This record gives sequence, C-alpha cells and structure tokens, in this order.
Amino acid sequence: MNPFSYEQIKIDKRSSLEISYQLAQSIKLMLLNHEMTYNESLPSIVDMSQALSIRKTDVEEAYQLLLDEKFVTKVDQMFHVNYFHFSANFFLDVVPLIDAIRQMGMEATTKTLSKKVVNLPSELQLLPQLSNDDKYINIKRLYYGNGIPLVILDIFMPYNRFQDIDLNVSNQEGIYEHLYKFHDIKVTSSTRTFKVINIDKENAKILNMLPQTASYQGVSITYDQHKKIVDVTRSWSIINYFFEIEYSKEDIEKIIAHHLFFI
Repeated sequence: MNPFSYEQIKIDKRSSLEISYQLAQSIKLMLLNHEMTYNESLPSIVDMSQALSIRKTDVEEAYQLLLDEKFVTKVDQMFHVNYFHFSANFFLDVVPLIDAIRQMGMEATTKTLSKKVVNLPSELQLLPQLSNDDKYINIKRLYYGNGIPLVILDIFMPYNRFQDIDLNVSNQEGIYEHLYKFHDIKVTSSTRTFKVINIDKENAKILNMLPQTASYQGVSITYDQHKKIVDVTRSWSIINYFFEIEYSKEDIEKIIAHHLFFI
C-alpha cells in the first residue's frame, strides 16, 4: 500500500470555508482521481491532524462528512475507502467477474464452496429450454478482492454439455477464462437482471454480513460463440460500497444491443 499523499490535501486557513469541508473535498477529489484504492485506510485522525497542523475535531468532522456520503466506512476507529471506479466494460462486453475485480485495482482470488449435480431451481427457469427435468453442474464460488469476500456466484452449467469437461478451476482464474483457455469455449453475450434483496442467513455468513442486510442479487444467462447456453448464474454481493460508471451515448446504445438487464 502506498503512503498517503498529504501533499494532495489543499487547506486554505484564510478561506471562509470550514477546514473540515476543505479536507473532505480534497480527499474526495483524490478518490475521484483514482489515487486511492478500495478499502485502503485513511490516516488516523491524530496522524492527519499532525501532518496538516489542524485540529483533531476538523479531521473528525471531515471524516464524518465522507462517512455520511458513503465515500468511506469506519471499522474499529479506522476509516477505509469505500469507493472505486467501476469499468463500463463490465456492461459493454461480457467481462468475467474475476477481471472486473482486477479492473477495480484489487487482487482477485476465488474459492470453490461446493460442486454437485442438481436440477435447475424453478426461479432460474427463465427460458423454455431451461427445464427442471435436465441436470446441471452446480458450482458455488466465492470471489475476493484483496482478501475481502465480495461476491458469491451460484453457477448452473448444463450437465449434458459439460459432464466430460474438467471444471477444476484454480483460485486465481475464473470459469470463463478456464473454458476459453482449455476448451475453446468463449462467452460472447449474456442477459442480466439485478435487484436489491435482503440476504439470507447462509449467504450473509459467507460474505460477513448480517442476515437480512440489503444485498445486490443478479441473475444472468450467458452464451458462447455458437449461441449455446454456457450457464445460468445467480449472485449475491456486498452493497456497502459506492461506485461510478461513466457512459457515453454510444456506450448505452451498445449495452442495449448486447444485454438485457434491469437495475
């Protein structure tokens, strides 16, 4: 982790603006300029006060402003960056989750929680060809960013297609990456839906959340280069972060053309 850049903080003690507001705005500008990474710690209140020669109460008020706006979180009296720039490519193209985490500037790792053969849950039978009569390989994986659990993927892959394919994926790669590298199966399109839910007890425990806490839930169906279904996946993710996505008019037109999703 890089040392905090105190020289980026601009404080004018002659200004009519409160010092706490100036400090909060300077830190916010650092975040918007991608000069700090998600979950990076801010200096302690004492360290910031001493480095800038300002009162501790000014720092406390500045951090509280950032906390109120969800730019930081507070854990054990320390404040951590709660913001990242999320690449629009996640929606413009079919970007594997592990790559999306890497694009946020975090080290991405995964862990397979379970693997079994099951019927497709009724709530995921979104197309006529998705039948409860067919078997699916169900792989549940947890994705981490900098060692922090971020997303659970509950993946269902058609058994009759993938039963003879090695799906023992390492903790440093995603399933799509594995399929393309070893089996020439390339995911090229998807449909996605997103909604906010109250997370259940089992998945809350995995993500270190309290049961019934608000969580993002997504459902996607992905297709390969031959328009065959690769998987049906539902996901749960933490919601205690703030992110930005920049779109141009052309980006939005491309998203609509390639994906069906609701937020």
